Amino acid sequence: MAKPFMNCNFKNCGAALTKFAWITRCSHVFCDEHGEMFFHKAGAQVRCPACNEVKNRETDLIRNDLNPTDLLISTVRPGKALDFALHACRLWSHQMEYRRRCNTDQVVRKYEGLTLESTVQLQSENKELKNYVQSIEKKLKQTNDELFKIRARLNRYKTAYHACRAFPGTNSNNSAYEQRIQEDRLHSTG
Repeated sequence: MAKPFMNCNFKNCGAALTKFAWITRCSHVFCDEHGEMFFHKAGAQVRCPACNEVKNRETDLIRNDLNPTDLLISTVRPGKALDFALHACRLWSHQMEYRRRCNTDQVVRKYEGLTLESTVQLQSENKELKNYVQSIEKKLKQTNDELFKIRARLNRYKTAYHACRAFPGTNSNNSAYEQRIQEDRLHSTG
């Protein structure tokens, strides 16, 4: 038995063909199950399930043994054998192209899935990062507001301190300085 090189061309089947295959003139092949379903009981005209091309059941379609004996080909004239070989090469070439397309489609679907998965993950991480940045910005604003208030208090202390130093020994300046300190304590606790 030869190693299978063809797969059923019916959509979503892809079964390896090892014993029998339904072969169309348009170089599509089908497993026995799908071939029987589409071709066995059909009328004179049938449509290829792979390309939808109309086929004559008698001349464009055959159920074939994929493991013929060597004697079978030796019983035909060389010209006819070359015609068979040419058709076999076309069929093989078409099937290799079909397999390449299937493999390409499979890889594309796989990487589209991975891309979608990565995009969703990236969007989620981006959202988390935006939330984190917003929380840091909020904390920074609060810290800046606190710093602004502390600088204002420091400026008031400096002013009161300089007023006390300008007139040392004056009770009214010292009491004004102490009054500002008391006000600041009230503002910082309230």
